[in-house]
Amino acid sequence: GVIAAESGVAMSGRAAFGGDDAASGTIDEVQLDGMAVLKIIKHCTESLPRSVAGSLLGLDVGRTLEVTNCFPFPSDDGADASGHDYQMDMMRMLREMNVDNNQVGWYQSAFLGTFCRKDLVATQVEFQETFGQKAVVVIFDPYKSTHGSLSLQAFRLTAEFLKANREGRFSLASVEGLDMAASGIFEEVPIRVRNAHLFRGLLFEMAETDGDKVDAELDRLDLSSNPFLEMSLTYLMDRVGEMNETQRELQYWEAKVVAQRERQATWLAERRAENEKRIERGLDPKPEEDATLFAPIAPKVDRLDALLVTAQIGKYCEQINKFAGQSFSKLFLAGSLHKE
Repeated sequence: GVIAAESGVAMSGRAAFGGDDAASGTIDEVQLDGMAVLKIIKHCTESLPRSVAGSLLGLDVGRTLEVTNCFPFPSDDGADASGHDYQMDMMRMLREMNVDNNQVGWYQSAFLGTFCRKDLVATQVEFQETFGQKAVVVIFDPYKSTHGSLSLQAFRLTAEFLKANREGRFSLASVEGLDMAASGIFEEVPIRVRNAHLFRGLLFEMAETDGDKVDAELDRLDLSSNPFLEMSLTYLMDRVGEMNETQRELQYWEAKVVAQRERQATWLAERRAENEKRIERGLDPKPEEDATLFAPIAPKVDRLDALLVTAQIGKYCEQINKFAGQSFSKLFLAGSLHKE
């Protein structure tokens, strides 16, 4: 029931979190430098349709995690050792260039908000068990970013989830007493993008070049069907199908367990009746426990998989609701323009 790292993302072992207080503390905000954001966008966009990841570098200042730089992980399927050597070489070269080289988390690309996966959770577990609650994963969605505003979100695993994972309480055999909803796996940390003075000067200069013209593009009020909604609904139906299949497997397993318990109770009653007769005849009673007859039935359903599927369904519903709200706004604006 305990999650081990499966994604092949190696950690360097060097982080900006020092001391017991840092490891046990937490953060309230993630501050991303504009250059780091551009690097993440470039790496994730150019690697489409593959999902890629990278390392976040920076340090924590008070209750703010400042991410000042990043670099991509190797995309080739290789051994974990080679990935670790690559990261160590990258951080050594950054240190020689007097650039922040403290690992504070990692980033991952996700298509249409699909990131509730077991490999991602396993990697984040390793980060937080090593570096504490300040380690985060930044999720960038290239598709959503090209069809609207910048889609950047920072997440970490909740302390409740980490405790349950350490205790191995995600198997059905030990799930009793675990009161955790799908929303209790991840917690989102607010992101603030910080631009250096040179970036701000460039943006100010670009604004002066454009002058005071108003960018009014009525094409943005187009109410035609958007592939974003169609794909989101398709993904949602797929996850709901997975959840239904999981539910059927769970019901089948429960039925087998109940049937086994009934057979065990019948056998035990017969054995006790037989032992009473043996005792009356002066014979030794037979044992009333036989592990070979009623071995535990191993469940095929993973509690964590079910929680992750449920969490992903919730994420799809959130983004569909958000998209629907924007569509209603366009509908009212287009209706007002049509009346005029």
